[in-house]
Amino acid sequence: MSMAEDKQVVQLPNGDVYEGEMLDGMKHDECGKLTYASGAVYTGGFVRDKKHGRGHSVNADGSEYEGEYTNNEANGVGTFRADGESYTGQWVGNEQCGHGRYVYSNGDVYDGEWRSSLQWGHGTMTFADGSTYVGDYEEDNAQGTGTFTDAATGDVYSGQWYDGVREGKGMLK
Repeated sequence: MSMAEDKQVVQLPNGDVYEGEMLDGMKHDECGKLTYASGAVYTGGFVRDKKHGRGHSVNADGSEYEGEYTNNEANGVGTFRADGESYTGQWVGNEQCGHGRYVYSNGDVYDGEWRSSLQWGHGTMTFADGSTYVGDYEEDNAQGTGTFTDAATGDVYSGQWYDGVREGKGMLK
């Protein structure tokens, strides 16, 4: 029967440093810390040498992820921040997948469905100027049926969209 060892500091051959409990020679702790040779730092759960459970990663470029991990990948609910932008929502296999909210550095906000880290499905984009698009998305573009409301003019277009452009049947009010 294996038992977890007390907290320890381990210098790994690749230059990374692990602080936490070990089990059978592997990182295994609810709250361990791995400092990568690159300068990145992960603090959180480890199970049999892999990030697992709640964790917080700060990358060498300053980007960060805080949320759930399974087998070294962002899985579940989490928040990613980089360059003045943030995404909070569902993750599957290190990709935005499911429902999430993305806040862009220019003030635009997308709240809706994601697939393979792309806006895909139903969503709402609220632009920094107050204009909105509510409708279908595919590969980060308005695609299918949607309604755009122009905050400056009050004009409302409801209809078909293709590759982010009005196309097909629609009505402008």
